[in-house]
Amino acid sequence: MVTFVNIVVIIVVQIYVGKVRERFLWLQQEETKEMEYQNVMGKRPPSIVATDLKREANKYQEAHAKASESNQTLHKAMTLHVSNLKVLSLPLDELQKHVPTVTVLNCEC
Repeated sequence: MVTFVNIVVIIVVQIYVGKVRERFLWLQQEETKEMEYQNVMGKRPPSIVATDLKREANKYQEAHAKASESNQTLHKAMTLHVSNLKVLSLPLDELQKHVPTVTVLNCEC
């Protein structure tokens, strides 16, 4: 069941993922420009700022990947239990129809 909150979460995640990709693209472009500069002007030590930015970006990308995997696992688990939750939300008399009786359980042994 899709709710308004689910839709908002999906939109926020898509915006976040887009921003992360945008930052990685920018870092790659800067790295390419630096390599071109060094090819023309000669080698120089790596920029501390660029190195720190790349390290932070990699850290956030890894955290995002773990969170995404966790979210997928949770989604699968919730999907498996939706039918059980629907049964549990039934009125008591209807719920009792879905629960096996003691005699039925004894016969299965």
